[in-house]
Amino acid sequence: MEVMKLCTHCNGTGVALDYVQIGTSLRDKRKAAGITLREMARSVGCSHSFLSQLENGKRAWRRSVSKRYELAIAATAPAKPANGSSRQAPCSKNHPF
Repeated sequence: MEVMKLCTHCNGTGVALDYVQIGTSLRDKRKAAGITLREMARSVGCSHSFLSQLENGKRAWRRSVSKRYELAIAATAPAKPANGSSRQAPCSKNHPF
């Protein structure tokens, strides 16, 4: 059985991927989540230098790495209330004001 290799420029989609744009977007998400490059590298399972190359568009993103990257960001996001509201529940104490 022959193993089919995906194009490194389009990952088999036929559309060229902009790795700089992808890396910049994911780096911005990582920073917004307050995760350092080294922390993200540990979560993703790669070296911080490799992750830096990905974020700067110097290496091609693989689906497995980008999925682990997104999962690590999602894991740091604050949990939303079950009803989807971001408002806090009112205090149950009877304040005099």
